Amino acid sequence: MKDYNSYVQENTEGFNYLTDIGDYDVYQNENTFRAILHQNIVGWENDRFYEITLTDSETADFLEDIEGFDDDLEISFDPENPEALTDRDFWLSAIQETLGV
Repeated sequence: MKDYNSYVQENTEGFNYLTDIGDYDVYQNENTFRAILHQNIVGWENDRFYEITLTDSETADFLEDIEGFDDDLEISFDPENPEALTDRDFWLSAIQETLGV
């Protein structure tokens, strides 16, 4: 049976790490992006990952979404309004929608 490190190595060869979006790590190779499952998520054992290839302009927009997501990492939770969405939630939603995860 394959181990998790082998799964990541095989599916990210030639790709550069971009960010962690919860259940996935996102990697880039030019205009192609992969979302690699984290070890605690069912499916990695079957080499499951998500991949999308974008146009140059779509890639630029997607990278802006990732930059916004990473920039908003330090936003604090509002205990008086726990249901309130942060900008980071909106960035994450845009990233997940683009990747199809």
